[in-house]
Amino acid sequence: MKRLLGALLLTACSSLFTGSAFAQAKPEDAIKYRQGVYRVIGWNFGPMAAMAKTNRDESIQRLKVL
Repeated sequence: MKRLLGALLLTACSSLFTGSAFAQAKPEDAIKYRQGVYRVIGWNFGPMAAMAKTNRDESIQRLKVL
């Protein structure tokens, strides 16, 4: 029983400390992270969007090259 209580106490304390560590993240860091993610998404979807806007035959030829 003591072992179970000790494990529960340890889990509760570690979750409290983990939560406070994440709460100290700066909003600027979150903004930079989000902007980076959207840049990567744009980089990946850019060629597909260009293909969707052009002629179908040109898109097929570009896919064959890739």
